[in-house]
Amino acid sequence: MNARRLAAVVLVGGLAVSCAADVPEDEPVQPLDALTWESDVDAELAGVPLAVGSPSHPVDELLGWIAVEALVAAGVDVTDDLAVGDTQATREAQLAGLVDLYWETTGTGWLALLREIGPSDDPFQLYEDVRDEDLDENGIVWLPPAPADTGVGVVGSPEVIEDRGISDLSGLAAALAEPQEGALVCVSSADPAGLSALAEAADTRVRPRLVNPVAPDRLIELVEDGTFCPFALVERLTPSLATADLEFLDDDLGAFVAEQPAVTIREDSHDTAPGIDDLFEPVSAALDIDTLRTLVGRITEDDEDPRDVARDWLVEEGLASR
Repeated sequence: MNARRLAAVVLVGGLAVSCAADVPEDEPVQPLDALTWESDVDAELAGVPLAVGSPSHPVDELLGWIAVEALVAAGVDVTDDLAVGDTQATREAQLAGLVDLYWETTGTGWLALLREIGPSDDPFQLYEDVRDEDLDENGIVWLPPAPADTGVGVVGSPEVIEDRGISDLSGLAAALAEPQEGALVCVSSADPAGLSALAEAADTRVRPRLVNPVAPDRLIELVEDGTFCPFALVERLTPSLATADLEFLDDDLGAFVAEQPAVTIREDSHDTAPGIDDLFEPVSAALDIDTLRTLVGRITEDDEDPRDVARDWLVEEGLASR
């Protein structure tokens, strides 16, 4: 190697060492496209390592990316492990310490994860019950939930509701128990037993011939028409509900358990992440059902990337900036 080339190597090597010396070894490198959080965050959050997971479902991936982007914007050292499988797989990963944080819904937490029965029909009481029991039994902290209920409900057109005089689930259950009433409810062919919760809550028998299973992608269309499907059991997040002229019947029976999304985090991880409650408080508060339904529609109907949708929403909501 000649003298000139040797000098160049020494110079480049010296610069590299100098640059490396300027960055503490334990300081995480933030993504180049990281958002900037608009509100003050606890300085001690910076550099805290957290692994974020989610089940493999559009709304869960969306919420997972919202969590990832919010935490990165706050300076957290985030590992994303999204779409890891179903709810049970994600939960097991959290309990095993492979995932620190993910969004879960209150009804699923009570029924499927804690395997309890008789959930409260008061959404806030249900949240408190899940929060207290999961912390006590499993060391999982539940942050306050979003106002959105991502569960199911029964809808009908305003005309059908007025003509038939059925505005709540107790009225619908009574009509379904009497064939002469002529009430019909359509359900998704993917979940034909969905009305069992209504029958149980009303302590009545829903006559099978009054329940019509139809293709999921036709439910909204048919109930809007009102002829074949005067009423329909639907998922509240169904994107086409945003533009449909339909109304939800009042669940006066508490038949369908509330499914409010909330950030859940391991207690030991929560203890090392001061200010994380304050970080997610405005995020959760802004996620009402209309907002969440619109965001999910961008993923399922418009084929947008969940991360892009999450980032756009955080910026549009004024929570973060690019």
